[in-house]
Amino acid sequence: MSSVVDLNKNPIDAGCVLCRMAFDPDLSSEPTNELLYSGDFHYVICGLGAWVPGYVLLVTHQHFDNFSRAPDETLPEFKALFADIEQMFLAEFGELTIFEHGAVGDEKKAGGCINHAHVHFIAKRVDLCRELEGQFRSIAIPSDSSSPRHIPPLQTPYLYVKQQDEDARLFLVDRPLATQFLRQKVASMIGMQDHWDYRLHPFDENILTAIEMFRGRIGNSLPAAAPAALHELAAESLP
Repeated sequence: MSSVVDLNKNPIDAGCVLCRMAFDPDLSSEPTNELLYSGDFHYVICGLGAWVPGYVLLVTHQHFDNFSRAPDETLPEFKALFADIEQMFLAEFGELTIFEHGAVGDEKKAGGCINHAHVHFIAKRVDLCRELEGQFRSIAIPSDSSSPRHIPPLQTPYLYVKQQDEDARLFLVDRPLATQFLRQKVASMIGMQDHWDYRLHPFDENILTAIEMFRGRIGNSLPAAAPAALHELAAESLP
């Protein structure tokens, strides 16, 4: 049984902050929430808890638990944006780590806070795989794979990690994990262990610096207009 979600089913969760981000003026009017890109299926925004001025999130417009469940028609845009951000970070900062908490429903969040598909890009080179490989069963994702899907459809929660100059890996999660699990790991590895919680330490100044740095530089080869139908669905969902 496939875990890929129907694109036309339950596209917006009115209680999800990442669903609301692109459409709710109370959120989008915040300077730190400026969208760096908004396309047919995804948007890009700076992440809260930005330890450095190089931390963005690649987020689905519609509500999927994780990127393994995203429908096939979203994949070309996902791959193009993923590669665009990856190349930009390496050119700008020379270092990069990418990760996702692959949640499955509200009860199996794989250490994440929000069960809405979003990938973290941070301009730091840390060895997360070494931290995780003794704790979880892993699946390698070769960069030269001919599969159209970057992440295969999964029924189980997972941790996705792509380190600089290495193939991506999935770590299958079989137990509850602490909140912001990978953020806690990264924070400890870069000497910011007391500042892992983005809610307590958003680092607004780094976010605003990054917005100025990245504005107009992401997704230039892709259409920039979010679909009107999605705006209408979102408007119906919002109180």
